[in-house]
Amino acid sequence: MADSDTAGRGTQAEQLVELIGRRRPGVLALATLASAAAVIEPALLRRLRLEVLPGLGVGIEAQLWFSPLVEHTSAQAMTFQLPVAEVLRRYLGARQDRQHAHDIVQEDHAGHGAAVRFEERLIWQSVLGHDPAPLLAQVQSTITARPDQAVDILRWYRQACRRIPKRVTDSNLGRELADLVRLNLDRRVPQSVLDADAFPRGTGHLFDVRVPDVTVRVGFTDGRLTLRPAAADSPSTVPVPATVPPMVETQWVTADGKVRTRLLRVDHDAGVVVGRDTAA
Repeated sequence: MADSDTAGRGTQAEQLVELIGRRRPGVLALATLASAAAVIEPALLRRLRLEVLPGLGVGIEAQLWFSPLVEHTSAQAMTFQLPVAEVLRRYLGARQDRQHAHDIVQEDHAGHGAAVRFEERLIWQSVLGHDPAPLLAQVQSTITARPDQAVDILRWYRQACRRIPKRVTDSNLGRELADLVRLNLDRRVPQSVLDADAFPRGTGHLFDVRVPDVTVRVGFTDGRLTLRPAAADSPSTVPVPATVPPMVETQWVTADGKVRTRLLRVDHDAGVVVGRDTAA
């Protein structure tokens, strides 16, 4: 259902952009150039019009500002609907003046915060058809290296998903970051993690920062590691992050030296056979 809804929104956005292009081609041209930005201020629109589309009148800026292409507006800035932005950025990728527009956005936003400028790097890589993985890897590396900043980074990513290309959010690393958002901001374990053998990279640091604990009792009998919910004063217990559901990542080394990992859901009795001669 989600995929069909997304496809429907994409089709509606394409139809809307085509309609605007037929009725107001100048509005579409300016919107296409402005789609290189994550947020669009009146001054940026003015520069794009004057420097890239000098044949257009000043009224085009207001027509775009109040057009149905736009999702949010304020006195300071506007943003496009994300499905509309996806279409506009495809158009931008085919324009010969795309680099000029990108250069203006970079110059105009040089004083903006690092988050906005990073989003616009992701947008530009998407316009060019490049893989977003190297940039997203920087985000994951920062989360791992600076756990004190991790929650703020994940809050930014959740907001940025409304502005950055689906090519980014639908990538493997983009989905891993979304899983971290759900785990640490919403405290819910997404299905992709329930089906995995290990938590997404960086999770171990964040659980200590963000999520309270529940108590799990640990047992080991005949090569089987067992975990079950327990009272806080029970013997042989460990604290586990109180996600929904609570999960434990178990890891052991087999007799032939191979490292094995399993995720166990511990809102009920759970266990895994690790063998007598292994180290948990």
